[in-house]
Amino acid sequence: MAIRGHSVFLLPGKEVEVIGERRDINRELLEKMEVEYGRYVNDLLGKKPEEIIKSSYETVIRDEILFMIEGNYFSHEQMMDLLSFENPLEICTTAWKECNEVDTEEIRESVDEYLQELKDDMKRKEEELMINNNDISFEIVEHIGVISQNQHGWAKELNVVSWNGKRPKFDIRDWSPDHTHMSRGLTLSEHEMKNLKDIVADKDLTIPAGSRDKKEKDYER
Repeated sequence: MAIRGHSVFLLPGKEVEVIGERRDINRELLEKMEVEYGRYVNDLLGKKPEEIIKSSYETVIRDEILFMIEGNYFSHEQMMDLLSFENPLEICTTAWKECNEVDTEEIRESVDEYLQELKDDMKRKEEELMINNNDISFEIVEHIGVISQNQHGWAKELNVVSWNGKRPKFDIRDWSPDHTHMSRGLTLSEHEMKNLKDIVADKDLTIPAGSRDKKEKDYER
């Protein structure tokens, strides 16, 4: 299926690489959604005629979402987020039904809000699992650096960590000296880490004088 993207001026170097990456992501997401759509249609064909009729509006929604993906209506970040889920078409369909709008911009915003809700929920569950499950497994794939260290030897570190054998992510949290215990922390995908790096690159990171006199709390074990 041809990709109908917006017209752009191709620039040398990194801009061309970014455009090419976006095109590849768009194609990969479209193919994944088309497979999901095929499963939906096959399931629909096995239902009674009245059930098929009741599902007609939802079928139209799914068709329109595929058209929007094919037309490159979603941002690069939205497409990356959608690709991380097994059922991106179902996610977009649910978001559309919740917003009950037909405007393209409203649909994009609704998908974005729904994706954020899903990601926040996943992060909460991951944190609960890491704190409550004594059998949690992890591998520090790469130690990047120590951000700070307290008098008890606990260190706030930036590492690349694989939790429970999943894809490694950038990880910021406090570790005991022997790395057998850790606190709650923050995990970032490669895309999120690059965004963070861009955000702070040209910023003055000095904290306003009125806020600096607060003492830092000891690390919680």
